[in-house]
Amino acid sequence: MNTPLFHHSLTDSKFWDLALKEVLTAINTALKKHPTARIGLSGGRTPKHLYELLAQEKLPWDKITFILLDERYVPVTDPESNLGMVQATLPEVKILAFDTTKPAHDAAEAMASELIHFTDQRQPLFDLLILGAGKEGHIASLFEEDTALACNEYAFVAHAKGYPTESRLTTCLMALQSSTQAILLLQGEEKRPVLEALKTGAGLKLTALHHLMEKMPLTVLTDLSA
Repeated sequence: MNTPLFHHSLTDSKFWDLALKEVLTAINTALKKHPTARIGLSGGRTPKHLYELLAQEKLPWDKITFILLDERYVPVTDPESNLGMVQATLPEVKILAFDTTKPAHDAAEAMASELIHFTDQRQPLFDLLILGAGKEGHIASLFEEDTALACNEYAFVAHAKGYPTESRLTTCLMALQSSTQAILLLQGEEKRPVLEALKTGAGLKLTALHHLMEKMPLTVLTDLSA
């Protein structure tokens, strides 16, 4: 298992500066090797500002494909929609996302087919995963004890018990593990248990993160004062 690279107790500005640098480096490195770069995007509150910063950069946008790693099963116009948030912050870019106008299982199968097609074109599937984590340690919509965590598909229907939107769609570990690297953004005091579990192996059960760390380097950026 790869040991995470931790950047501790960052100021707000340094946190975002480092996050943006990681993404830009990954894009530029990928484009030196491949015709296109593929960046996996998480939804939720934490990554949003990073996407706003990224949108201000002068990049070959036509050569970058952003892949939304999970989605709440709501219309794109719903405030809970990850796709709606990404489209508002990264307008006019190529985004592969779950189609929530379809029945949930059909949407998951359609995404799985797209990811398999991308994998057939070249591997790894992703050049970078941009991850956030819930306070109990889930990434994407891969929750402990949910069937999606152990699925042997590229994408699956998930359930987020106790969250406002329980019905989810998510990219499974089979797909996520095919990445060159990942960054994990931890902001706010409520994420301290996630950080401590990563550092010590005690406390929260971080099954999805541990599976990723077996396959790729993980950079963890923390600003717990936010």
